[in-house]
Amino acid sequence: MKQHIILILLVLLCTGFLAAQDETGPAESFTLKNIRREGHINVVGKLAADRDVLVDTQVPGIVMQVHADTGDRVKKGDTLVTLDNIDLRQQVISMKNQYDRLAFGFAQFKPFFRQEKEPVTNSLLLAAEQARIQADFDKREFIRMQKLFKEGSVPESRFDEAKKRHLLSQTGLRQAENRVQERIRAIHALRREIAVMQERVALLVVRAPFSGTIARTNVEVGAKAGAGPDGNLIHLTDTSRLVFRAGVPEEYYTAVRTGNTVSLGIPGRGIPLKLRVSRVSPVVEQGARSFDIEADVENTDLSLKPGLFCTGRVRFAREGLALPGDFVEREENGDFVRLKNGNRVRVKLTSSPKQNEVFISGPGIEQGTVVVK
Repeated sequence: MKQHIILILLVLLCTGFLAAQDETGPAESFTLKNIRREGHINVVGKLAADRDVLVDTQVPGIVMQVHADTGDRVKKGDTLVTLDNIDLRQQVISMKNQYDRLAFGFAQFKPFFRQEKEPVTNSLLLAAEQARIQADFDKREFIRMQKLFKEGSVPESRFDEAKKRHLLSQTGLRQAENRVQERIRAIHALRREIAVMQERVALLVVRAPFSGTIARTNVEVGAKAGAGPDGNLIHLTDTSRLVFRAGVPEEYYTAVRTGNTVSLGIPGRGIPLKLRVSRVSPVVEQGARSFDIEADVENTDLSLKPGLFCTGRVRFAREGLALPGDFVEREENGDFVRLKNGNRVRVKLTSSPKQNEVFISGPGIEQGTVVVK
């Protein structure tokens, strides 16, 4: 009898244990689905002028006059610095004198220095005209002799002589006309060279490429200014158009796009500015592991200064497959999740604006996939 009682008790205990197991259920699971999360990124950056250049000269020279000083407002096209280059100016004068000599007597070319009151004739043009008159005369004489020779009125020798003079005068006319055309081509070529040199002379007057403020003048009257980057004369900046530049961690490279709103906090201002991301760098900086963003800032009252450090809150939206972070098995060699079928898959994680949540991607990870702990 005691044995039966003990057996019954053992059956009841086993049944209770199995029932307890059924109450705990299977391992905890999560079904992936596509979701959208919105959040913000706190960034620190600074203001910079959208247009900021070191105005240089492309032609070396001596500074004759500085027309603007530090802090002055200038308009596009205003004269900033006047230079002089005696060698360049003398070279232009020499080329113009050469041009006048070549073009002398050609009515279609206006001289630079000569002022003829009476029409003049160039020796080349005169020679060409004389060759034309001679060629016309010899041609008429050849035609006359040809007719007389056919009639038998003149011997063959006189006909041959007229023919020879006609051919020679035609050759002489072509040569004279070719010399005139060569001179005309030379005049045109020199005229083009003079135009190029005059453009270089015009560069001795350095003008503002855009409207802005003189941040610094780097030259004084009497100083020698070199050409190119070594000849920086004026630091010109346009403070009416600023840009906020900041670095964003690389993990947000898929979340931040042009058009995202930026709440910009500026020192000394209680109300933040509302901006939009205008440019996103396509390159991640290797050292900082971040990419740059820019937002345009209107500064028509010139109250903001380039170089100010500001804080920004960049709004963003992220969409994808997400799950609670405690479903991820983090190890030294990577991050893994365990699927319902028992497979263990290595995944790539991206943070979510929601606490203890991550976006994941990897082989076999798609909407409806069941992940278990």
